[in-house]
Amino acid sequence: MITQNAVFGRSKQKLGGVVTTTWKGKNVVKSKPLTVANPRTANQVGQRDRVTFIVQFYRLIAGVVKPSFKSLAIGMSEFNAFSSENLKNGFITNSGLSITKDWSKFVTGKGTIGATDISTVSASNGSAAVTISYSNSDLPVGASLNDFAYAIVYNVTQDKVGIAAATDMRSDGSIEVTMPSNCATSDVLKCYLSFTNNAASISGNSSYKTKTV
Repeated sequence: MITQNAVFGRSKQKLGGVVTTTWKGKNVVKSKPLTVANPRTANQVGQRDRVTFIVQFYRLIAGVVKPSFKSLAIGMSEFNAFSSENLKNGFITNSGLSITKDWSKFVTGKGTIGATDISTVSASNGSAAVTISYSNSDLPVGASLNDFAYAIVYNVTQDKVGIAAATDMRSDGSIEVTMPSNCATSDVLKCYLSFTNNAASISGNSSYKTKTV
């Protein structure tokens, strides 16, 4: 209902069971909802938890994600492309509110350059260095020896992340990530590798490997 009652003027306010506001220069009176639906269903809470993790994780690995999603980010930001891909595939929803991350399905790079498998991950107790090795002879579709390498290592046990962005080329055959703190025996590492061309204008699909120190 639209009203021009001078009592309400142009202010926004609540009076008993009604709410007054303005719309296109006119005063509008609307009934106030008697109840508000509780937005805490299992699906809603689970989705919020997934989004929260994606945002927090992205902030730590943006230096790798931005160039590694450039090819997929058409009409959207690299963050949106990364979020969309991983919200669909990176989680397993169990009964109730339990959400499990499926690290093997997580994607840290996507584009027209084919994925390069991680051959080995080297890490040792008392060292912050994690070395990811890969083949530089069996090139995937769209790849070149001049491609830049990008790596992410997530130490699940310590909840710490290390990245290396374009510090090495595909021709080097390995890339080293310096973690925020030394690895320890039994630490579980989730490792990701991707490449871009040497102009960082074309991105490639990421690969994954897990390692226990």
